[in-house]
Parts: sequence; C-alpha cells; structure tokens
Amino acid sequence: MPRFLLLVILAVTFLIVWSKYQKGDQATKRRILLQSFKYIFWGLLLILVMMGRVHWLSGMIAAAIPFIPMIYQKLLGKIRGDKSTESETPQASSPLTNIEEAMEILGLSGDIKKGEITEDLILDAHRKLIQKLHPDRGGNDYLAAKINQARDLLLARINQ
Repeated sequence: MPRFLLLVILAVTFLIVWSKYQKGDQATKRRILLQSFKYIFWGLLLILVMMGRVHWLSGMIAAAIPFIPMIYQKLLGKIRGDKSTESETPQASSPLTNIEEAMEILGLSGDIKKGEITEDLILDAHRKLIQKLHPDRGGNDYLAAKINQARDLLLARINQ
C-alpha cells in the first residue's frame, strides 16, 4: 500500500509539473526543468541515504552543492559592500539627453523632426535590441537601462 500511495503522488506531481511546463514560455520551461532535476537528485539521494548506500554526511554535502553558487554570490556581495538588493531596478549612471545618441543606441537613422522616425519604428528597434541584451538572456543591467532610456527619450520627443 505505501508503494502504491507513493506512485500515485509521483504521478499527480508529474501531471501538474507537465501541465505548467506546456503552458510556460521559454524561461519558465527552463526554470521548471532545472527545479525538477534538482528535486529528482535530492529524492534519489534521500533514498540512497535511507537504504544505507550513501553515508548521511556525504548525502548532506551532496545536497548542499546546488546552493554553493548562491551562497558564494551573497558572501561576495557582502565583502564588496554591495547594498543593492535583487528587487531594485538598476539604472544607467547618467540619463540620456541627446537625441542623436538615443537614435544611435537603437540603431535608427533619419530625421526625427521631419517624421521619418515613427513610434512603431522606435518600439520595433527597442524590442529587437532588448531581446538580445536583456539581463535574463545574458545581457547586463546597464545596457538594458540605456536601451530603455533611449526608447523613452525618443518616444517623449515624438509625442511632444
């Protein structure tokens, strides 16, 4: 009976995770896969410890391995004196004030005063750039902030 109950719990969990995986976007799918592998690893490790195949101390050390990069980053931030938190949105060091620089950042050319640059053109250029340079896709916070500032400045100029 306990084996059947465990099998039912595993099947229901698999179906729930699978439905979330199917509905998710690329980032969500990646996160679900990584978490699933982590939980499967911990489950197998727990079973091996309970069966006596792995010493409990070795099991604890192996279970802590996924947390090492996170702990290292937190400690490194404290050593350097970083006061930023993950919830803060980073801003570029100086706001953009030059229209030409904003157009260069977004890769646009033309005369904004004559109407050669439209709102759709700005939004399309911004979307293409931010998809490549967003921090979640391997870019950095500074570049994403500059791209957003360029978009905001050009849109404000057009809507004047």
